[in-house]
Amino acid sequence: MHKWNVTVLNIVLAILFLPALSPAFAYAQNEKDESCMGCHQTEKPVVDRELLGQSPHRNLACLDCHEGAENHYLAGRKPQPVRCGSCHEGASADYAKSIHAQAVGPGRPGAPGCVDCHGTHGIFPAKDPRSSVNHFNLAKTCGRCHGGSKPVLNGRPPGENIYEHYRDSIHGKAVTQSGLVVAPNCAGCHGFHDIRSATDPASRVHRTNVPDTCGSCHAGVLNSYRESIHGQRFAAGLYSAPVCTDCHSTHEIRRVEMAAWKLEVVRECGTCHSESLRTFRDTYHGKVTRLGFTRVARCSDCHGDHDIQPGRDLRSKINPANLVQTCGRCHAGATAGFVQYDPHADPDDRDRNPVLYYVGWFMVLLLLGVFAFFGLHTLLWGMRAMVARWSGERPRAHPQKTGSYYVRFTLGQRILHGILIVSFLGIVITGLPLLYSESAWAARLARALGGFGAMGICHRIFAVILTILFFYHLIQILYWVGVRKDWGVLWGPNSLMPQPRDIVDIVRNFLWFFGLGSKPTFGRFTYWEKFDYLAVFWGMPVIGITGYILWFDEFMARFIPGWWFNVALLIHGEEALLATAFIFTIHYFNTHLRPEKFPMDLVIFTGRVSETELREERPEEFKRLTEEGRLASIRTEPPPMWLKVLGWIAGGAAVAIGLVLFVLILVAVFDR
Repeated sequence: MHKWNVTVLNIVLAILFLPALSPAFAYAQNEKDESCMGCHQTEKPVVDRELLGQSPHRNLACLDCHEGAENHYLAGRKPQPVRCGSCHEGASADYAKSIHAQAVGPGRPGAPGCVDCHGTHGIFPAKDPRSSVNHFNLAKTCGRCHGGSKPVLNGRPPGENIYEHYRDSIHGKAVTQSGLVVAPNCAGCHGFHDIRSATDPASRVHRTNVPDTCGSCHAGVLNSYRESIHGQRFAAGLYSAPVCTDCHSTHEIRRVEMAAWKLEVVRECGTCHSESLRTFRDTYHGKVTRLGFTRVARCSDCHGDHDIQPGRDLRSKINPANLVQTCGRCHAGATAGFVQYDPHADPDDRDRNPVLYYVGWFMVLLLLGVFAFFGLHTLLWGMRAMVARWSGERPRAHPQKTGSYYVRFTLGQRILHGILIVSFLGIVITGLPLLYSESAWAARLARALGGFGAMGICHRIFAVILTILFFYHLIQILYWVGVRKDWGVLWGPNSLMPQPRDIVDIVRNFLWFFGLGSKPTFGRFTYWEKFDYLAVFWGMPVIGITGYILWFDEFMARFIPGWWFNVALLIHGEEALLATAFIFTIHYFNTHLRPEKFPMDLVIFTGRVSETELREERPEEFKRLTEEGRLASIRTEPPPMWLKVLGWIAGGAAVAIGLVLFVLILVAVFDR
């Protein structure tokens, strides 16, 4: 046959059969199909001729799927449901064993069938981007039932937001945002047609199968898990041992390098290891993580993650042979002495650390003793002072506006006290969030201070200021005694050291509290002022030394064993609590809030005391200065108004801040 004949024949055949190649011709091959389309192009369910023509079912007639549907509109009844299994036998058999098939039944019209997932006339192969079961569309398809607050079948409660959790997870973002075909969607974990309940032993997400399901993608992790103590116990039939979903969750799996995960893993470990979590939370590492910061070691940093081994195993990161290397990842100067630090120290466990146990009890007894005595002292004093005012027994000594004033504190002493106020408040504000990290307000305050890093820097700056202040005062004392031979700073009427007279004053004051005697008279310094002074003089070295031990831990580990850090942390926190609570309650009452002085005593800010106040409150001091002829030498002008206003502002702010911080302490204590 000539070439032109062949060409003409091809053209004729193409013209004749071109309609058969169009989507509309694919399913309009007989009069019955045309009859169906006559209605279902406009009436529900509407069939898109073009979409149907592009689907794998384009060569099927309507009655191939909708059996017995001839003239169903004349009989007034709906056609029988489509039986997809007549063609898709394997998929139908799998579906029959699934949780979806079990949910189908009377009263459960929402149970998903084939069309709920695959669609109806617009079905496409799974590899087609238009398919509702395409790798990138499947999660959204499942989310039509398993998402938002829509109730899910099989007794699942509403509001689980499974689809939303998945979409925000590392798996969901890898699929929806990064477009990774290797990232799992719903079917990657649950299967396709044979999806089973998580309680079904045959389910891919049944607890016994979870490691293998996750391991189908994370093969290396699965091998590490199987060799770990968790995996070994699980393989031995102890199914309470953790599997992947216990630590990583199910649908909301997050990236492990994210801060949220790093913080959450501590709580996750604690769901099984509750006692270890409790003791960890009391350490520096635990307190910082509870504040929401991740710059310190967590469970996985020390114990490992998927390859966790018991401490006695040489492969374990916490085995004594490996501790220097493990701690050295964060602490470059870690030594054999340094790793004696106990990351799960318990002050209540005498056998684990007897020194820590007895130190803990000493600090508890010290705190209780101080507040038992001075708490009672303050309560009785407040009540007795109110009675005295109401009865007119002893009028309040108001500062006089004119007349003689005398210098009580020099400018240098007032400046030192001002520095002490600012640095003490600063160190308390930056330290309390760590001490009470379990309280909700602690994390908020830490963030308000700029985060743990900024808070730590400020805490250390204030600590250095207080250290300089302490040594400056110590040098002053040594100079007075050693150079000027002035022993009056250690003994006598001008000394802040306790003396036998103070015991007598305490007894007489308590008798006055109960109305059994007159109020004692005082000299330059009262017994409670001496206690305030000694508390600071004792507390600053104790808090300071322990603080510097914790600050320079790697250096100090050259001279002391690491378990001393546990002791230092306990003392540092308890002594700081004692000092803070005492200053903001007892000291504030004695100085500013007692009825005789309320609302504030300005003498520490102005440095001047009126003659009336001096006569009323320190009659022995007034008498002694008069007899020694030194009263005139310290006479001065009344404090100017600007100085008093400055005192009101500075003092009022300090008292207000202190009282707020004390309330936060109470909230933390009662929330425990």
